[in-house]
Amino acid sequence: MVGVRLRVPLFEGGKVKSETREAISQYDKSFQELEYVKRKVAQEARVAFLDVTTGIARIDAFGQALSSTKLQLESTKLGLEVGVRTAVDVLNAETLLAEARRDMFGAIYDAILAKFRLQAVTGRLVESDLVAINDLFVE
Repeated sequence: MVGVRLRVPLFEGGKVKSETREAISQYDKSFQELEYVKRKVAQEARVAFLDVTTGIARIDAFGQALSSTKLQLESTKLGLEVGVRTAVDVLNAETLLAEARRDMFGAIYDAILAKFRLQAVTGRLVESDLVAINDLFVE
């Protein structure tokens, strides 16, 4: 008695096709995530750059306002000596000068932070930059 046994699967490609579709889907998902991250980083870099340029413009504007306020205070003090202004006017002018200084320092602070954000987004932020700024604030 001689026998031959033959096993032929009718369909075995389902697993391979399924794994192939899964791998393609994973690739597409990874590609889309990469594109999203690229766009997000580019957008953050644009925003950070605009913040830096805006900060510089704000510093210039508040510098002009500070100069103007100093002149106003001097004029008000002169008016007090002449008798045209009162001490309250001088105090108001000094308050405006203090506010102008506060605004100027706030603009400088914002510009420094914007510069750090830009460096961080572009991957150029190094420890020595932070140490240099920290030394300025410590002094």
